[in-house]
Amino acid sequence: MKKYPVKVRWRQGDTVRQWNEEMAWVTEQFGLPGKNWQADVTDQAITIFFNNERDAVAASLKLGGYLWNE
Repeated sequence: MKKYPVKVRWRQGDTVRQWNEEMAWVTEQFGLPGKNWQADVTDQAITIFFNNERDAVAASLKLGGYLWNE
């Protein structure tokens, strides 16, 4: 199955509260991780892999990330 990754780099001034709210939005919109999306977190960014291209586009617009082709 093709995955549609959205990569969002950590930014200066990001807070834990802000990211909790962002990821709560992802969960509210697309469900719990595992079925429709999965995430990979590093010290530089979070990459969310969506199963649906429309979901990836919506998330990239909301989170300020970009669609990322490996």
